[in-house]
Amino acid sequence: MIRSIYNSWSGIAACQRSVDLTAHNMANLNTPAYKRSEAAFGDMLYHELHQRRLAVSSEQDLPVGQGVQPLARALFTGQGALVFEERPLDLAIEGEGYFRLVTDGGEELYSRNGSLQLDAEGRLVNANGDYLDVPFTLGLGVADLTISPEGAVMLKGEDGEGVGLGQIHLYRFANPGGLVEIGGGRYRATEVAGEPREGIPGEEGFGRIRQYYLEQSNANIGTEMINLLTAQRALQANIRGLLTADELQALTLQIRV
Repeated sequence: MIRSIYNSWSGIAACQRSVDLTAHNMANLNTPAYKRSEAAFGDMLYHELHQRRLAVSSEQDLPVGQGVQPLARALFTGQGALVFEERPLDLAIEGEGYFRLVTDGGEELYSRNGSLQLDAEGRLVNANGDYLDVPFTLGLGVADLTISPEGAVMLKGEDGEGVGLGQIHLYRFANPGGLVEIGGGRYRATEVAGEPREGIPGEEGFGRIRQYYLEQSNANIGTEMINLLTAQRALQANIRGLLTADELQALTLQIRV
């Protein structure tokens, strides 16, 4: 009965973790380029009790579980819907790939959130102050800025002709689910994700860049509500198991010899 109490308690803790992630997904339904995640669980180590495997009196060991534990946070990197915006510095990736960002400390991060703006030096930066890793800067005339689906950046000159400024590259990973989320729609590369592969948008499986668009969250309110209800019912079942084990223990303590 003591073991059943601990097993039920581990189930309650696991349900709470699942509810926490679901609530986090629902809170970010309107966050640009947010990627939903779910908790992955697994059964815990086993005891060795005795069982009768054959119809004889000899007894052998029987493994009995010790509950559940969270194993990982599964990241779902599917495409979110693209929504038209009115800013020329709003960029979305249609397909696979990430923008590469560089922090003030020189760390390289990756993101699909293309909501950019200009800093005082004419660099393209995001809301966190990280700047887009591109070999050019811009002046104040972003109204005449054109970014092609292949990532070619052009600015209309005084004569009305387009002047090429540079190329925006995208980056892919063999296992994007292995990226580590650090907040603000930014991810850090890991050995599990693999080495970043650089490429031109629209080539070799890379997605295309859509100017004046932003990618929306891939979290779905219907899916999150179902997950929330499932976690709630699982929590109720574990609580019932805990109460039953407690009642059995109380009855055992009341036995008189």
